[in-house]
Amino acid sequence: MFSFMPRESGFFDLFEQASQSVVEAGQCWKTLMKSFDEPHTQIQHSNDLEHKGDDFTRDIVYKLNKTFITPLDRDDIHALASALDNILDEIDAVAELFMALSHGANDAQKAMGIITLALLSAGHIPSAEVPKWVIISCALSMGLGTALGGWKIIRTLGMRIAKLDPVHGFAAETGAGAVLMVTAHFGLPVSTTHTITSSVMGVGAVNRLSAVRWGVTRRIAYVWIFTLP
Repeated sequence: MFSFMPRESGFFDLFEQASQSVVEAGQCWKTLMKSFDEPHTQIQHSNDLEHKGDDFTRDIVYKLNKTFITPLDRDDIHALASALDNILDEIDAVAELFMALSHGANDAQKAMGIITLALLSAGHIPSAEVPKWVIISCALSMGLGTALGGWKIIRTLGMRIAKLDPVHGFAAETGAGAVLMVTAHFGLPVSTTHTITSSVMGVGAVNRLSAVRWGVTRRIAYVWIFTLP
């Protein structure tokens, strides 16, 4: 593109580093989906890359505001920085999908187990293998229930416990998702709500303990005690 002034080469170094972070983050999730041996290591690395990507975007915009270049170059650089940041946002969306998958894998199997046991006891099925219609029914019921009746829980987790930035939401979702996926794999009965709430409290308290609204968490803890059985 034609320029009246020499281009600032420092932008290209920052773009290259930001692009490398995007590629590494994608490889982390690819590795995590292929092998679930060390989920915490991959998730921590992905969180670090998310932080680095935000820093690169901020540095690019800061440098852009301090550098005298042509308006056309300025628009191109700003658009590219925004595009790279959007890619990292898409990776954050993958974390949300991972959390949703872990939620279903952990909670749906409990309902499927109860229904299958009832069908087996009544003699409606010959073995303990879960029928396909039971799997589909539980999946649809959980999806509709979360979409229609889970907004209060979502509002509490996302807004009332602590103020969450996108990177905090990413860390909470990937951490809770990893725990739930491991427990679902081994058939361990854990609560999805307890797990994600603990994750939100953890990421909220990373910067300072006062960032967490402990009054809200105290009421949640009382409910946990009564629902523990």
